[in-house]
Amino acid sequence: MLLRVLIVAGEALHDSLRSSLRIIDSTPTVVLGRVPHSKALSVIPDVYPDVVLLDAGADSGAVLRSWAQQQLHDVALVCVAPDVHFALDAFHAGATHYLMTPVSDAELEVAVARCGQLLHSTEGSRQNKIAQAKQRSSLAKPYNCQVIALPSASAIEVRRQDALISAHGNGSYTKVVLTDEPPIVLTRSLGDLAAELEDYGLVRVHRSHMVNLLQVRTVQRGRVPALKLSNGVVVDVSDTYRESVFQALRIGRFRGG
Repeated sequence: MLLRVLIVAGEALHDSLRSSLRIIDSTPTVVLGRVPHSKALSVIPDVYPDVVLLDAGADSGAVLRSWAQQQLHDVALVCVAPDVHFALDAFHAGATHYLMTPVSDAELEVAVARCGQLLHSTEGSRQNKIAQAKQRSSLAKPYNCQVIALPSASAIEVRRQDALISAHGNGSYTKVVLTDEPPIVLTRSLGDLAAELEDYGLVRVHRSHMVNLLQVRTVQRGRVPALKLSNGVVVDVSDTYRESVFQALRIGRFRGG
């Protein structure tokens, strides 16, 4: 399970936590970015993180005390603070873990693993609630920068949604083809990344292949239908994914031949 992590902290703590997350192998993570405390509670419902790492003391605990009122129970909260001053507030907010700075790599790894276990046990109901929240927020999204974070071997690559053409799985790696630059090789399998990529408009056309709907130019008829992409590449659509692809493209009825 790939955990989407949002960090609510100052720049120095954000950089430290992000560096630690990069070397954690037991629980795969992708950092969505850093959000200031003043915008945290409005941004979180829009970007749907799995885990929030919150610097509890930076705003004297204001976000932490407001957490429970925001009904964010399906987001795993990890509090980071210089001492135990905010521990009681963290308990009332339902925090999964409470870490004191400086946070070691091992401590953060344990906290993230615990979040992963908790989210895995409630995955079904959580996904339903996220889908409902997405539907409610689709009419007005106050924070939608149209970018996606991609975990490569050396960094988290951030690209525009429309810059992605396709993604190809190869074992534990995924190659992402881009519009104006060489492909990026990600250190996660396509299976791990599929749900994340689907949120950004990519659909599965084959067990090891996804394409960005924004880059589809032609649906070619035939015994095996195919999609011609913006870079000229033609990709066959397997029988397994044919119906879901056509639904995504809003093709009501499609007959080959």
